[in-house]
Amino acid sequence: MFNMLDIAQYSTEALMLAALIFVIAAFLIGYITDAVLGNRGFGPFGNGCLAILGCFVGVYARHTYFGFANGNEMVITGGLAAATATAMLLILGIIKHWVAD
Repeated sequence: MFNMLDIAQYSTEALMLAALIFVIAAFLIGYITDAVLGNRGFGPFGNGCLAILGCFVGVYARHTYFGFANGNEMVITGGLAAATATAMLLILGIIKHWVAD
């Protein structure tokens, strides 16, 4: 998968900045979803990790089933990533609620 991303072309500083932005985005997503889900969620850290995992699953599914994204199709890729992250949090939240009761 890393060959597909061609990470070798980026400098170390650019990769570190991307990783920092990634971590901050995961924390913000986790905090927002924790505020929305309340005690049905997995906490800010757990919700952030699950949301990021869902985004990766969505992007992987987009690449696997529909091929490479062109410039105009990035909105579809982002929408699919957001939809899979939301679906993952929703499904796992429902499972957690069923198990807890």
